[in-house]
Formats: sequence, C-alpha cells, structure tokens
Amino acid sequence: MVANIDDLDTLLKGVHLDLLDVTIDARAAFLPAAATMAALWHRRGIAASAARGAFNANPLAAFALEG
Repeated sequence: MVANIDDLDTLLKGVHLDLLDVTIDARAAFLPAAATMAALWHRRGIAASAARGAFNANPLAAFALEG
C-alpha cells in the first residue's frame, strides 16, 4: 500500500518517470493519488511537460462502487 510520497518513491525506485507512463488506479482516492504522483515528479525534477501518466479517474464509477 502506498500511503505517502516516500512510499511511492520507494515503489518506483529506478523507474525513469520522464521516459515511461505511470498508470494509477486509486478508485475513489484518485485525487490524493494524483497529488502524490505530481509531488513525486516534482521531487525528481521532472518538468510538467515531461511527466507522463494516467490516473484512470472515474468519479461516477468510484461513487457507484464505494459510495
């Protein structure tokens, strides 16, 4: 489980985030997940134009599944 930026940084250690897309499926927690990923891009010095990824956010589906 990833609870914070340090966890995510450890999980993605060695991954070149400026070269690869990262897909995160956090269901109803997509906003905090997106913020944590954005913070990691910033921490690693990756410009917004080079950050690549998808959050697969679907608020209606998350609400339907999790209320």
